Amino acid sequence: MNKNMHCELCELQSFDFINGITCSLTKEKATFKNRCSKIQFGEKLEEKIVEINQEYENLKYMKKHAYSNLIFYSLIGIGVWILNYFITIRIFEVGVISTISLSLFLIGGTIIGYGTGAYKFYNSSRKSIIPKKEKLDNILKIYQISYSFVSEIKTNLIGRRETVSELNLNGKKTTFSNME
Repeated sequence: MNKNMHCELCELQSFDFINGITCSLTKEKATFKNRCSKIQFGEKLEEKIVEINQEYENLKYMKKHAYSNLIFYSLIGIGVWILNYFITIRIFEVGVISTISLSLFLIGGTIIGYGTGAYKFYNSSRKSIIPKKEKLDNILKIYQISYSFVSEIKTNLIGRRETVSELNLNGKKTTFSNME
């Protein structure tokens, strides 16, 4: 179990460049087994819950765009390749040698690459964000802390995203809003 995550949520954490995160009470790194008896939750816990859950919500938002980009740009790229096939056949029938075929083939591949790039970015983000959320939820379960997090992501006409989130932590509701 990563004890540092417990300390990152605690108000009593201190940090120095030699030892990293330590307890301000004991001046040592974490030595507890499953849970710390001296842990104190406050703003750091709230900030970490919001940070990780907003990343998770952005990941879910990114998922549909990654898949739609993958499908859309793959279809366009394949369409360019099909067009290239017919143009190439026509060029060879006329008996002309041209670089149009090669150019269209590369353009189709570039378009497909654009769609797969968004999917690869989503996939790599997923591999880092989901474990962070699972660790956070498991640690909070140890301390019997429950929360609910609701987030709504809107994109306006010029492509700016606005995220409005609400955190309910132990009966205390907090609303957060940010523009990207």
